[in-house]
Amino acid sequence: STAQNPVVEYLSAGVFGVTLTVSNAAGNSTTTQTSYIAVNDVPTAGFGSTVDGVEATFTNTSTNATSYLWDFGDGDTSTELNPVHSYDADDAYTVVLTATNACGSVTTTQTVIIAASGPVALFSADAQQGCTPFIVQFQNLSSDNSDSFSWSFPGGDPATSIEENPLVIYNAPGIYDVSLIATNMNGSDTTTVQTMIEVGEGPEADFTAAIMGNTVQFTDASDGASSWSWTFGDGAVSSEQNPVHTYAQTGNFSVTLVVTNECGTATYSEQIAILAVMPVANFTAETQEGCVPLTVQFVDLSQNDPTAWNWTFQGGTPSTSTEQNPVVVYNNPGEFNVTLQVTNLAGTNSLVQNQYILVSGLPVANFLYDADLGVVSFTNTSTGGQTYDWDFGDGGSSASPSPTHIYQESGMYTVVLTVTNDCGSVQYEETIEVFVTSVEELA
Repeated sequence: STAQNPVVEYLSAGVFGVTLTVSNAAGNSTTTQTSYIAVNDVPTAGFGSTVDGVEATFTNTSTNATSYLWDFGDGDTSTELNPVHSYDADDAYTVVLTATNACGSVTTTQTVIIAASGPVALFSADAQQGCTPFIVQFQNLSSDNSDSFSWSFPGGDPATSIEENPLVIYNAPGIYDVSLIATNMNGSDTTTVQTMIEVGEGPEADFTAAIMGNTVQFTDASDGASSWSWTFGDGAVSSEQNPVHTYAQTGNFSVTLVVTNECGTATYSEQIAILAVMPVANFTAETQEGCVPLTVQFVDLSQNDPTAWNWTFQGGTPSTSTEQNPVVVYNNPGEFNVTLQVTNLAGTNSLVQNQYILVSGLPVANFLYDADLGVVSFTNTSTGGQTYDWDFGDGGSSASPSPTHIYQESGMYTVVLTVTNDCGSVQYEETIEVFVTSVEELA
């Protein structure tokens, strides 16, 4: 420059000399300053890091810097050239390095991951019980230092997954385990939840029927049912698992079983044939009361078509019979029971009528007497009588059961007692001796 006081711009870094030459009329003079101007570059910032557990070692690769400021991302700082820093917890930290010289400052950042411990595998499911097809959303709850995941779903679709939060479909009933492996640079952890997923399906309805006359034992043969609803085809219903039902009439009946569980409903129907209904024993007698010998015609009134009859006649002849409408003779008085047992394909039923037949006999006539001077007191000891007729042998008579009679003369008298009931009359006679004392004899 020829300026007296020039301004010079240095465009590159370095150390430069300066030479000045001055002139006047007398001549020239020159002076030189070597390494007089020093020009510096703006610094560059850079660093590398290595991690061992919770300890990070930083290597400074900055240039042209005269000072350094480190921010380790956890609140701690350093001005060292190559610091070593220990972290308190596993995490990802943003480390900032600021390099400074007289020309200014430059900043660079880098993320440092601290994973001193292995991962912890943990998970949950939005549902654990359901019906096919059962869709389950799994949620990964593993520790934050996990880098990758490996799932195992026996019975599921898919059977394996590396997604963080997979969706799985179970198409077959069963009880299934679920496993998760979480991995990072320090190792892996496996957790398995046994019998975690329970998958059900709708029931299958079925039954068997054991017919015993008009009574049927129904046995449930369904699969997976938790409740039962029966309709027997005759208007009757039941919610028992294995009901017994008795039909009131013969015929063909459609029996339906509806079974239910938490996954749905199933129905099974079957026709059954009732060929016979349990008989109901009943009878009457054309005559229930009479005198010996009493002949009785019995009439069967049983219901539901019995095919066999078995009678028992207390005091009768015959004492038993297998006829439907037997005739029986009663030769002795008394009150007698009658029993009828009827049978058909459905079973047996009995009826006992107590004191059903009343048989009366002829009365028995008899008496005692006590005579006292022509006054005789008669005591009737007859049985079965309804009316009494006394003939005292002297022309006197009485209808009183136990009369007193006065005889007028001494002598032998034949007293006849006639006793009568519905079955007839019988007589009893006895000769008595009577002594009558006259007034003159007494004087």
